[in-house]
Amino acid sequence: MKSYAGLRIWFCLLILMFTTSVAGAADLPSWNDGPAKTAIIDFVSRVTKEGGGDFVPPEERIATFDNDGTLWTEQPIYFQVAFALDRVKALAPQHPEWKTKEPFKSILVDVDVTASVHPAFERAVRLARRSGARLTIADVMTVPAYARRYLPAGLEEEMVSRRCQQLSRLAQAVTEVRTEAKLLLGRPATVLIQEVLRSNHDLLMRSHARDLTAAGPRPFGAVDMQLLRSCPCPVFLVQHGALQQHPQVVGAVNASTEEASERALNVKIVELTLLMTELEGGVPMLVQAWAPFAERMVRSHSSDDAFAAYVEDVRQRTAADLSRLAQSFGGRLSGVQTIHRRGEPEDVIPEFVVAQGIDLIVMGTVARAGIAGFLIGNTAERVLRKLPCSVLAVKPDGFVCPVGLDSA
Repeated sequence: MKSYAGLRIWFCLLILMFTTSVAGAADLPSWNDGPAKTAIIDFVSRVTKEGGGDFVPPEERIATFDNDGTLWTEQPIYFQVAFALDRVKALAPQHPEWKTKEPFKSILVDVDVTASVHPAFERAVRLARRSGARLTIADVMTVPAYARRYLPAGLEEEMVSRRCQQLSRLAQAVTEVRTEAKLLLGRPATVLIQEVLRSNHDLLMRSHARDLTAAGPRPFGAVDMQLLRSCPCPVFLVQHGALQQHPQVVGAVNASTEEASERALNVKIVELTLLMTELEGGVPMLVQAWAPFAERMVRSHSSDDAFAAYVEDVRQRTAADLSRLAQSFGGRLSGVQTIHRRGEPEDVIPEFVVAQGIDLIVMGTVARAGIAGFLIGNTAERVLRKLPCSVLAVKPDGFVCPVGLDSA
């Protein structure tokens, strides 16, 4: 293109202004001989030769650059891709799990194309670029059965066509990511989970409580909760608002569990915390809430000294458990802050999130009928309903999704 040709000439001019005196016959040594190289050298010679008809005084020489193809190479691959590959090589020794598990290979983001802002979409594009994942942009359209009886002929088809066009425009605006758009028809949580199952997505994203109209820090909506309970892949619910430059990412763990499934879930939580920290340039932390069993009953039936000894014993044991969990990751958690706070999870975790301005919390959660996880049933829901930040929820290994591809 004409603009690119001019930019490249000016770029070469700027380089040659500083190198002509030492380069001599070695001008553009990495270029193949040909008309392009000859034209550039000839042009630079003419505009820098004093007394010549094409001479341009140094103070009038202006270089203007564009990124793609000039400052950032396009061939054989984009500079950003080369940088990402180099970073993977540099970080691989610290992440042995990368040998068998990709960060994310397929991200599904649920959007509302009629909305004016798309926080989940923007964050999904960013994650897809940094992880190399493909991105599926989905919108869900639900037409109630009673409404179909009153819709004029062809109106539903027109609505579907319009939403598909809006989705397509959104997808076409994405660069450097393999992207496709899908309009899903039916109940939001059900059809999103079915799309996860059908296309093997390993991350589902949507805007936090986007279905609610309440202002300020808001609880999760019904669709959010259904996805947190039933979706087999990690669910990333994105809070509205600008992402911090260095977001604080907290993994909520229960290092004192005796259940094998919960211990394995702790590992997944820590791994996801480290992964999201790396992909988003964030600051990782781990938090654990602890509380003595039957605290009120023990207090009422014990002396002050005995009760104090009981509480201190629980504190020391749970702190040691958290330390052992961190140490099991070797140097990968070096410098990572671990927070060990007394209280119930539904109180400690939201209070910590608000006090510290946490951007993202990574936690384990399952449905009441599922496999036991770090936060179970009502406890998990009480925590979630108090969180004003983004949440990345992960299920334990062996979780059985209650939604099938034939579910209505």
